[in-house]
Amino acid sequence: MNTGMRMVFGLAGILLFGTIGLPALWQQADVSPAGGPSEVLASGDEEKEAIQEHLDLATQYDKDAQHHEAEAKRYEAKASAITQLMDTKGFRRDGMKMAAESHSSMASELRFRARVHRMEAELLREKSRGAGQAK
Repeated sequence: MNTGMRMVFGLAGILLFGTIGLPALWQQADVSPAGGPSEVLASGDEEKEAIQEHLDLATQYDKDAQHHEAEAKRYEAKASAITQLMDTKGFRRDGMKMAAESHSSMASELRFRARVHRMEAELLREKSRGAGQAK
């Protein structure tokens, strides 16, 4: 593939990521306000609230990841439905594949964030159990 084609695909990928991926990131809630949920350890009620907040965020990230996985499958299906005669140079097919990859990577990022919040909730539970036993 020559340099011009690579540049076209690169620019198309950046444009596609900018239209699909970045707005999804901007819509995510800010998960660590000043102090963050992991630093709230003053009382038992606040600990329970922090744990529940982490679990709620993990659930929301899982829902968002499922949405992106479904979108990735939809783009993959569209790409496979385009025949050689419909797209002789492969631009539409490649664009659909790049969109699918973008959604797949966003889904894996969201799954990672969900795991992090579940681990943080588990750590807070362990800290509260340890503090309860030490008293």
